[in-house]
Amino acid sequence: MKKIAFVKKHLFWFLVILFVLFMCFFDDHSYMQLQRLHNQQDRIKEEIASYRDSIAEYEEHIREVSGNSAEMEKFAREKLMMKRANEDVYIIK
Repeated sequence: MKKIAFVKKHLFWFLVILFVLFMCFFDDHSYMQLQRLHNQQDRIKEEIASYRDSIAEYEEHIREVSGNSAEMEKFAREKLMMKRANEDVYIIK
């Protein structure tokens, strides 16, 4: 009889604890899932920042190259591996 009375008396708190555990570990919106999503969001923000930096660098390079045909040719030869029709290019690494 005492066990049944104890269970009835503390059933609410048992269910609350069970619900909290379920929400923290097993639900689709659990604390662990939220932490994974926050970590992924931080990584993506870092990638965006690095892409913005590289875009700014490329835009600067485009401004330098766009007015000067000699620089444009140098860029095309070095970075894009382009060549003239009568040339052979050998790549040594």
